[in-house]
Amino acid sequence: MWYERDLDRLMVRTAARPVAAGRIGAGGALAFAAALIGGGVVLMALAVSWAAALMLALTIAFYGVVYTMWLKRATALNVLVGGGVASVLTPLTGWVAATGSLSTEAVALFAFLLPWTPPHVWSQALVRRDDYARAGVPMMPLVAGSERTRALIVLLTATHAALALLPVAIGAAGPLFAVTALLLNVAERKREA
Repeated sequence: MWYERDLDRLMVRTAARPVAAGRIGAGGALAFAAALIGGGVVLMALAVSWAAALMLALTIAFYGVVYTMWLKRATALNVLVGGGVASVLTPLTGWVAATGSLSTEAVALFAFLLPWTPPHVWSQALVRRDDYARAGVPMMPLVAGSERTRALIVLLTATHAALALLPVAIGAAGPLFAVTALLLNVAERKREA
């Protein structure tokens, strides 16, 4: 919220956020964020492991710097490249915290989750198109148009559904997982339709 307060003020969805609305000063918000980030990374290192703390720091840096400060304002691929990777680093941090390292199963989880974020954000951007236009954020519906964005949403949703079977393909999950993943995908598609 500290970095995006200029954009947040212009968007209906985010205008009431504390920093954008002026209820919390930008300097105080930045100091609070720095304390939370520093404290969280140190706590992760001391309570879990330095590997998990490193993953946490990477996740925060990628989301805060690569996605928020750079890609979000620079390209319509912001969510595909920056937002997707940032979203997936969070469960990988949990994986490292629980197991102590990355593995083939973790990479399968990364691949499965990566195509989820863009359809999630772009569907919201279709509805909030005017907000993003007012703020000058080059979201996919503004740059590629609504129809092309919808086609990308369908493509990435289908990719996400197919990748739900990746844990089975690499031997990390069995038939029960496969059947459950297929049934949940069918149920979700019916709900969306």
